[in-house]
Formats: sequence, C-alpha cells, structure tokens
Amino acid sequence: MKYLSEIRSTCVRYTLLVIAFLLAIETHAYDFIADGVGYTITSTDNRTVEVTMGEGRYTGKIVIPSVVVNPDDLEAGEYTVVGIGFAAFAQSGITGITMPETITYIANSAFYMCSGLTTITLPESLRTIGTESFASCAGLRRIHFPAAVESIGSGNFSATNQMSTITVDEANTHYCAEYSVLYDKAKTRLIRCATLNTRAITVPATVTTIDAGAFMSCINVPSITLPDGLTTIGNNAFYACSNITSISIPESVTGYLANGILSRCTRLAQVVVPSGITEIGLNAMEGCTQLTTVSLPEGVTEIHSHAFDNCYSLSNINMPSALKIIDAYAFMNCSSMTSFDLPDGMEEIGERTFEGCWRLTQMNIPEGITRLGDRLFENCTSLVSVALPSTLANLGLNPFNNCPSLAEVTVADGNPFLSVIG
Repeated sequence: MKYLSEIRSTCVRYTLLVIAFLLAIETHAYDFIADGVGYTITSTDNRTVEVTMGEGRYTGKIVIPSVVVNPDDLEAGEYTVVGIGFAAFAQSGITGITMPETITYIANSAFYMCSGLTTITLPESLRTIGTESFASCAGLRRIHFPAAVESIGSGNFSATNQMSTITVDEANTHYCAEYSVLYDKAKTRLIRCATLNTRAITVPATVTTIDAGAFMSCINVPSITLPDGLTTIGNNAFYACSNITSISIPESVTGYLANGILSRCTRLAQVVVPSGITEIGLNAMEGCTQLTTVSLPEGVTEIHSHAFDNCYSLSNINMPSALKIIDAYAFMNCSSMTSFDLPDGMEEIGERTFEGCWRLTQMNIPEGITRLGDRLFENCTSLVSVALPSTLANLGLNPFNNCPSLAEVTVADGNPFLSVIG
C-alpha cells in the first residue's frame, strides 16, 4: 500500500543518514586538523578544503578561517576553505560559529541538532544549503539568507522550535521572505513559516505549492487562509498548528490528502476537505482532539493508517460510497463515535481500526469484505451487536477483546466460512 512504501522510503533515508554519520565518525573523515578543526581536501588542483568532523565533538564558539595550512605538511602551503561538509557539526555542543566569505556551500546535516546554536550569520559568498542542514537546531532564533543563495534544501527548519525571524536579502534572485515566511522569488512556493510567527497568515494568490512541514509547530499562528489556485500541499504541512480552529483546503487540491497534513492541530474543530480528494493520508488528522465533524467527499477510496487516530471529539464522519479500504488504526480512540455507516463494496479494514471507540454500540460489516484486521474492536466497551457479511472468511485475531457489552454477533446467510459465533 502507498503509505507503507512512504514509511519504508523515510526509514531507508534516515537509516542511510545515520549509517553515513557513524561511518564518518568511525573513520575520522578528515585529512588534517588545524587549530582543533577538521578539514578534508576537496581539490588538490584548486587547493580547496571543507570543514568536517574532527577528533571529537566540537564545543563553544567556532571561528573558521578563510585559508588554512596543514600543520603536518607545511610545504603544501595554504588551502582555501570553501564549504562546511556533511554533518560537520551535527549533534555537537557549539554555541556560535563565524564563517569566512570564502564559504560557498553548507552540506546536508551540517549543523543537525546543534541545540546550543541560537544565531548564525551566513557568509555573503554562500550559494548552496543542503537538506536538513539546520534541522533540530532547537535554539536557533533567526536566520538571514544572503543575496547569493540559490538553493536551500528541504527540511532545514524542522524542529527549529525557537525560530522567530526569517529574512532574505532583497537582492536575492531565488528567494524572498515576507513577515518571516520564506518563499521562492516568484512566490509560487511557500517553503517555511518561522515557528514562533504570531501573525494570521494569508497565503498569496500566486502560491501553488506549500512545502512539507511548512507550518510545522507554528503554535502561535491563529489562522491560515489558503488561495484558490493552490494545487500541492506537502506532508505535515500544518502539523501541530495548535492555535488554528478551522481551515479550508481549496478545491484545486486533488488526489492524495498529504500525510500528517493537520495532525495534532489540537484546537481544530472544522475542516473542509475538497471534492477532488480520493485518499486521506497517513496520520492526516491524527490527534485533532477537538475535531467534531468531518465531511469526506464521495470519491474517497482509501483512508490510510492513523488518519483520525485519537480524535476524541469526533462524533460525525461520513463514509463515502466509493470507499474500499480503511487502513490500520484509522479511527483508533475515536471515543465519541457511536456508529460507522460503512458502504457496500468495501474490500479491507485494517487491524485495530476501531480500537478504543468505547461509545460504539453496533457495527454492520458490509458485503465484499473477506478479512478483518486483528483486534478490530478491542476496548469497544459499549459494543452490543456486530453483523458480519456473507463474504467474510477470516475474523482476524481477538476481534472482540475487552468488549464486555457484546451480546450478539450475526453472520449473513450464505457465508460458507462462518456459521456459528459463540
């Protein structure tokens, strides 16, 4: 299924990152050390080096020179420092860094999880910033992108929970910022809103794409208004925007509703899902504890895993006529739901989908389903009756675990697999 492939892809990416990081540490990925800083030669012809991991974790304030000499090979002469290498300062204890005007790139994960870094001045010579270069810099409060920057990788602001200010030099031809929201220069792509932004955000009409995690953990933003021409919203775009109470996703957004798009928006009470949506993504509205009503368009065919998990207040949601698959845990702990009107023609219900729906009193499993996921109704303590279809061949493991009120389970006539349910 789609969500499983996305999970595998994410796991592989992060596993490779960790492996590369550990290998770099193990092999001491530097050619020489000068004044406590590790350097790797990037070009012997051009006599350039990049900063890399040293013999131990860096701490305190670091000053990088524009040129450096290998103390073990003085005859080789000077090298120009042109970059900050992969994970060079990752998970280190640095509190500040001064970079020379010879630096042209900052590689992937260069400052990953530098929680003591509160401010950083990027050199005017900088052109490229890799992916997740500043991710999880929990103390980083502000960042200014110089005029020469032409590429900013994805994930650079994830878990930067103290970020209040994002600015871009007006002369930059690739990016711009307005009210601490970062865009491409044409304002067709919204990249990131500063986490501590307190403004009500009206996304410009020119924006067609909102990046993954663009508003992640923007807990002080009171509202977000989206334009009619918006076509793409990335995963976790509004994750943990805990101050917004409603959001209208425009009709121009179609297909797959992004994973985690509104996850943990704990004050969200109302959401409008556009008519062209066909799948509700993984964790789409998980943990929206004040969400009461959701209207799904009739074209939705699949509700992915954990989509409405822990939506304690959800009491009204329609099941579209085109629905085929409800994945595992999709409605787990939706404790205000008393019933689900599932359409005929469904094919699959995943494990523990209705676990913890303790107000649920009855359930009719529709014709077409052949197998139920394990522990499907676990802890549905008010469940009284369940009707099973003629097509069902496998109940799954422990479907009614801790259902003390269950009095009746019936099987439709003509079922060749199940005849008597004790």
